[in-house]
Amino acid sequence: RAVTAEQPDQDEPPMELEVTVRRNLVEVGDRKLGLLKTIAVNGDGKDMEALSDVLQQIKARLPDKSDITLLLESDIPYERLVEVMDTIRVAQVEQDGKRIQAELFPVISIGDAPVSNLQTAQRTQP
Repeated sequence: RAVTAEQPDQDEPPMELEVTVRRNLVEVGDRKLGLLKTIAVNGDGKDMEALSDVLQQIKARLPDKSDITLLLESDIPYERLVEVMDTIRVAQVEQDGKRIQAELFPVISIGDAPVSNLQTAQRTQP
């Protein structure tokens, strides 16, 4: 059976998007496929722009998808949580010379980030 853009393969499981916020990076991934993009956090706001760009690309491929999971390390400040949620929910885009808000993933579930593999790899053996 041929699969077309108008008729996606019904056997293919839907993407389960996750954004994981760590102290020094933001990870965008799919629970089944794994890590899609890693974004360094520099404190200059470029990380939120990059996150928005990645999510806009995903939204363009999956226009009907509205849900996403946000996972945070335990030491992430509340202000950072709000900033990331705002970035996940809507994008500021220019249309006809005006800045408008485009919906990205407004249905956000929140949870604890798993321990980073990078942190585990850095530990030394006794």
